[in-house]
Amino acid sequence: MNYLILLKKIHTTLNRVSVGLFFFSLATPVFYVQDFSSESGLRILFWGWMGVFVGVFGWFANVFYALAILLFLLGKKKFAFVISILGALVAFDSFRLRYMYYGDASGTPFQSAYDITGYGVGFYFWMIAMLLLPIGIYFSKDLTYKKILN
Repeated sequence: MNYLILLKKIHTTLNRVSVGLFFFSLATPVFYVQDFSSESGLRILFWGWMGVFVGVFGWFANVFYALAILLFLLGKKKFAFVISILGALVAFDSFRLRYMYYGDASGTPFQSAYDITGYGVGFYFWMIAMLLLPIGIYFSKDLTYKKILN
């Protein structure tokens, strides 16, 4: 098997696994919270942007992830690689989140803070998806094939 075919299989497989893990993370517990059972990935996807109010920006890795996939599909592979690296770095900021904030019965947001007692399987699948995407993009044709052939 020549190197070009092998690299194409590697990058295709990594990108597919990354996207699959991302979607799987939406259906699984991401955080375990004191006094609550868990928070699903889908719920965090919808509400995670509010982390900016407590100084945690990890949710924005999702924006970088989606943008990197879009750029990759549009053929802007080098830019997609850079954006996916930024997304992976931003994702690590999620480890700084220590509390989940919930509103009270009157609808006042951020009324009560509850400790995050652990990370669920969805969190780790999400993090792995964020890390696999730049690796998969790196093994795409325009970035590495020329290096091997020269």
